Order: sequence, then C-alpha cells, then structure tokens
Amino acid sequence: MQILNTLDEILKLELKLMDLYAFFSKLFNEDKEAASVFFKLSLDEKGHAELVQYQKRIVSKNLNDFLEVSINIEEIREIISKAENIMKSTVPITLEESIKLALLFEKNAAEYHYKSAVEQSNPEFAKFLNNLASVDNEHFDSIKKLAERKNIKV
Repeated sequence: MQILNTLDEILKLELKLMDLYAFFSKLFNEDKEAASVFFKLSLDEKGHAELVQYQKRIVSKNLNDFLEVSINIEEIREIISKAENIMKSTVPITLEESIKLALLFEKNAAEYHYKSAVEQSNPEFAKFLNNLASVDNEHFDSIKKLAERKNIKV
C-alpha cells in the first residue's frame, strides 16, 4: 500500500481517538480527575493528527523517497468503528469501561503498525517518529494510573 494511503487511515484514527477522548471528558465531567485525564489525551491525539498531516505533506512532496508498505488497515478501521459506536450509543459507557477501552486502544497493534509502516517506507524518516511512541507510552501510563486511583482493575 502506498504510504500516503496509510497515513490517511492513521489520520482518521488519530482524529477519532481525539473525538472519543473529548467525548469521555464531557461524559465524566463531574469526575474532575477523569475528565482532566481524558481531556489531555484528546489534546495529545490532536497533536498526533497534526504530526500525521505534517508527515503527509512531506511524503507528498517527496513521494519517490518512500516505498510501498504492508499494514493491516482493517485493524485501524475496526478501532475507528468501535469508537464511533461508543459515541453514538444510547447506553452510556461507564468510567471503568472507558478506561479499559482507552488502555486497549493505546496499546493496540494499530499504533505499532503505523510506526512500522513508516519505517518500512523510509527508515530515515521513521527516526522522526520516536517522540510519538513515547507520548503513546505516557498515555497508557496516565490511563493506568487513573484506573489505579479509581480502584479499577485492568
């Protein structure tokens, strides 16, 4: 698959996670700690989306420098679909379910595939992505700490 198509799908994922975390922040607005954690995650996902948009601009200007990639797009689309269904559901999700889902999304293979795809396409450019991985780890840690403070077993 062409790297630009891959980045398009990743951009959709980052934007959907941004929306989902903002949704969680509003849903749990009476729990200031949970609302704050989800709000920060939403802002971080917005930053990820902006980074992907930047990468798309670089790639489109230098398309010959990037190889085809192999990535499981269905996995990414599945996460997007799950997030959409949660936000459309008439049955509100619990804080515990939200935390567990956020942990699953943050450690999901889609994030790994994204980094792997860019590395396959252009190893030099992939070095630029290392900061994104550290932010993903911070996301996981902040959600896990929230779970611990709320006595939610994950």
